[in-house]
Amino acid sequence: MTAKTKNKLKVLVTAYGMHKKEYDRLKKLVDSENKEIKSIMSEAGLDEFEYGGFSATYDVRQRVKVDEELLVELLKKAGVKGLTRKVEVIDDDALEKEVFK
Repeated sequence: MTAKTKNKLKVLVTAYGMHKKEYDRLKKLVDSENKEIKSIMSEAGLDEFEYGGFSATYDVRQRVKVDEELLVELLKKAGVKGLTRKVEVIDDDALEKEVFK
């Protein structure tokens, strides 16, 4: 490594370290403020607030994870057709036997 490259790397690593440290500090602050804004907006029943050229929106989304195996079983039991499909997959046992013949 040349002296010029080493010096450039020293400058960049130092700058990066300082910026990363500041970023981490600001990230904690922003996350904390975000949480407080959401709390206040939720309690006040607001979904949007604008002030000083900035705006905040609050939207509640419920995430639902579907148990696909259970849903398929329930659809079969209910006699509902057309909502499932068959997907071809590799038979691992057959593949292993074929490969190691």
